[in-house]
Amino acid sequence: MPLIAAKCTQCGSSIQVDDTNEAGICIHCGTAFITEKAINNYNTFITNNTTQHITKNIYGKDDKNIDELIADGERFLQLESLEQANKVFQKAIEADRLIGVHGLDMLVQAANCVIITEL
Repeated sequence: MPLIAAKCTQCGSSIQVDDTNEAGICIHCGTAFITEKAINNYNTFITNNTTQHITKNIYGKDDKNIDELIADGERFLQLESLEQANKVFQKAIEADRLIGVHGLDMLVQAANCVIITEL
């Protein structure tokens, strides 16, 4: 009778269920649930979160913070992919509108990419 991870079908709280029982009651909201549905609810939640995380890491979907964008731009510069570096630095400038130490540095790097690619 090991407990299995599940998610309440009503409130979405993480719960532990005994898969030998057909039904149970959520300890968080008091709602009755069918065990199989609660386990499926958990598996769907895990699958969706994993897929979103992989998509973000592989394809760059989802917003990145300013430091991540700067790091990406610098990696493109190291790879001598100037057009990509320029796009990333422009995105960082537009996303943050930060005109401080980081913002000025990005403006200079983006301008250098444009100048070099036009030569």
